[in-house]
Amino acid sequence: WTQPSRQPEEIRRFLSLAGLPRTLAELGIQASLVIEALQNASTERPDKYTILHKFPPNKNEATDLVLKSKLFQMV
Repeated sequence: WTQPSRQPEEIRRFLSLAGLPRTLAELGIQASLVIEALQNASTERPDKYTILHKFPPNKNEATDLVLKSKLFQMV
């Protein structure tokens, strides 16, 4: 995962060259849905452990994660 071709910027460049969506917003996925999913992830499938079971984000934390991810920003 440290190879230059696998870095987010390079992946976005490749997607752009191929005419594919680069963000969740371009796929029509609303930020509010992702925020809600992050908040509820630990209870949706309790038999599947993720880090969100140990540290479930509140709404502010989930919003911050979404903003920092840049998945809703044009790059």
